[in-house]
Amino acid sequence: MKYVITCMLAALFTVGCTEQEIEFYNGQEGVYFYSDAYTSVNLNYVPASRRVEFLRLQRDTVELSLTVMITGREKDYPRQIKIVIDPDSTTAVAGINYEPLADFYTVAAGQSFVDVPLRFYNNANISDNEKRVEYHLLPTDDFVIGIPVWRANLSDPNPIDLTRHAIIVTGTVPSPPAWSGGKNATTGIENGTLGVFSMKKFELICELCHLTYDDWLDANTMSSARLTMVQVVARTYLRQMYEARTPILEDDGRLMWISGVSLWTSIPGVPWDGTFNL
Repeated sequence: MKYVITCMLAALFTVGCTEQEIEFYNGQEGVYFYSDAYTSVNLNYVPASRRVEFLRLQRDTVELSLTVMITGREKDYPRQIKIVIDPDSTTAVAGINYEPLADFYTVAAGQSFVDVPLRFYNNANISDNEKRVEYHLLPTDDFVIGIPVWRANLSDPNPIDLTRHAIIVTGTVPSPPAWSGGKNATTGIENGTLGVFSMKKFELICELCHLTYDDWLDANTMSSARLTMVQVVARTYLRQMYEARTPILEDDGRLMWISGVSLWTSIPGVPWDGTFNL
């Protein structure tokens, strides 16, 4: 009898479930910027950002996309989102460093996201520095802000602002991982294989040896044997230019130095006095 009652209750419960209507999300639809930082262990940047390094990419125009995600149900009609440039956080120049935005962008019918095209330009005003463009997502008649911030957990001290996204554009690159050299901590004199990194020295070496930034990423792409070859080619060129009395100077006026030039030493920030040691 107990078995029969149990089966009858189970049958009633099943029937009850089939007669219930499934509830769908009926709240107001919202928008937020998608960010790869959701899954990153490094959540120390707010807002999420990306870098465009023109020298490394070897291009004068770079196109990216900024993905805007939708919360709530998809619709069978198009809807609009709005993104603006935050002037207080932007140092790049519209039309010079980046393409201005349209007034609105459209989420197509039946879609839950839209990719907003962005375009950036390499110009002289970023040849030795970097500039920033910060995009700000605003509510419209179709959308509120769906997810304002992302936190890894409730105690996360560095939440990511999902209404903002920054692009950093620059004509420079940081000292690459395989660069070998620096300066003496006491005297300040350049030492190591290549001395202190500078953009001028780096570009000269890459031109002489037909290298790109990616050739300097690690020991696999820049082996010790290859680094020695680079050093020999570069020091030979610097010596030749020096002996021809047309020496190569760094931007601070000092003689460009690489191990093996032997005729001079260099200290960053101390200009060459014009004396030839020949």
